[in-house]
Amino acid sequence: MADQDSSQPSGPVLFAGARRDWFKLSIFTLATIGYWLLVYLTLSLAETKLPLYQIVSRSLAITGFTYIGWSLFSSLVFKWFPKTAPLWILRRALGVAGFLFGSSHAGIVVVYYYQGRLDTIFYSFNSLLNPLIFGLLAYPILLVMFLTASDWAVAKLGGGRWKRIHQLVYWAYFFLVFHGLLLGSDLTRHWPGIMLWVTTAATLLGQLYWFLVISIKRKFKNLGFLIGVVIIGLYLATAWLAFGHR
Repeated sequence: MADQDSSQPSGPVLFAGARRDWFKLSIFTLATIGYWLLVYLTLSLAETKLPLYQIVSRSLAITGFTYIGWSLFSSLVFKWFPKTAPLWILRRALGVAGFLFGSSHAGIVVVYYYQGRLDTIFYSFNSLLNPLIFGLLAYPILLVMFLTASDWAVAKLGGGRWKRIHQLVYWAYFFLVFHGLLLGSDLTRHWPGIMLWVTTAATLLGQLYWFLVISIKRKFKNLGFLIGVVIIGLYLATAWLAFGHR
């Protein structure tokens, strides 16, 4: 009996959840691919003068950015409606899907837009002139989120450490927002772009709401309040530098 017990895993097994919920994961995957195809078809009809690789790249970027926004917004929904908290696995799936779409977009940009040449990618290190810098700053944070998006990672890192690591996503979202804004594409001409910016606005406003609620509850004495003030200040300062003088 002792030998049998010792052969059992002492904690979560990597990908155990995916194997257990394979049917739900399959449905989510099909729905996600279907959403991307709708975005792609919409862009291909609206942007008829663009080459194929640009349409694919933009559709991947819009879908990835939207999914990451949905992932963050779902966390706000869980706070507003605690009974929905058991759906946290959906938040994780949205974030993972968003990263995969974003990574595919980044790969196409590097290979097809810039032919892999670092001198063309880093034509300026001023992120306000070269929005790619914002995207490059977001990517390693999102990569860490992706690699630790499992019960196995939570068990290995410990709940507290895992939570602190995943709070870095607020910085990644800041970089993504300005990466998208500074590229200058008018995304409001079609529904995927409108969905993206509605999601972004709702997520940022929801985060601001809960930041104020929690800060007031803790009498503005928590570390999160100071970090939040810094992030809000960066949003305002970056927006002013990028658009205030135009």
